[in-house]
Amino acid sequence: MPTPSKEHAAKLPDEADVRFYLLFRQQAVAEDNLVNHRMTWLLLMQGFLLAILAGALSQESLLGRSRFSVLVLLLSSAGIIGSLLILVGIWAAEEAIRRLKREYEEPYRDCGIPRHLPPLTGGEIPHFLGIIPLYLPFLCMLVWIGIAVVLH
Repeated sequence: MPTPSKEHAAKLPDEADVRFYLLFRQQAVAEDNLVNHRMTWLLLMQGFLLAILAGALSQESLLGRSRFSVLVLLLSSAGIIGSLLILVGIWAAEEAIRRLKREYEEPYRDCGIPRHLPPLTGGEIPHFLGIIPLYLPFLCMLVWIGIAVVLH
């Protein structure tokens, strides 16, 4: 196995820094997986509710106007409430990741994070791209509000 040169080895983080990094990285990955699962739940729920709505639209004449209106309100309410609950879960996981980054960087405030360790999370991306998971539940809520207004 190749070994780094003395010059390069002097720049490498020590074992304690690597263990500290891995501990925080593992937790950040777990929180990011929670965001991913919640986004999946959101998309599956929205697809399921919209499929029910599409089926109801095709059978509107059989349901009658009053039953159809009640069904639209129920589906819209489920879509809005589900989106809101998932939004809270996504926000909590994103906030936990931000807290982890602060806690990880705190001990290195004076001396700087070791150079050869990668960023704890995704690196430098524009802030608005990092919070896209928070936008999608809002968009779903707006869609359901629009559906309720138009079809009720």
